[in-house]
Amino acid sequence: MYAARTVKEVVRLIENNTQTRVSARATTSVLESQATGPAGEATHVPILLGSLEGYNVIAYEGWIYGISQDLGQIDLTEVDVIEIPGVIRDVSRDVVENEIIDRVKVQTTTAA
Repeated sequence: MYAARTVKEVVRLIENNTQTRVSARATTSVLESQATGPAGEATHVPILLGSLEGYNVIAYEGWIYGISQDLGQIDLTEVDVIEIPGVIRDVSRDVVENEIIDRVKVQTTTAA
């Protein structure tokens, strides 16, 4: 998995590490694609937006996912993760991040 601030930086990392050139047209189509769902913009490749409290926050196909890092490496293009415990999905990054914070608070309170 590659993480960067922009899609262009991620593409550059992929190109540098795989020695494969991604055409400018493919990059543009990923950036311009639109979802039919409520999220508006959709990506056809998972993009790591960041990490929070032991979760990876990922954008993919118009959804924002919060996936527990304890689950290990998961390929969203191959696995439907919505039924896996520890996975949060919503169209809003704020909702996903708030749910992560709430889950961590509950775990901390329960452990104490």
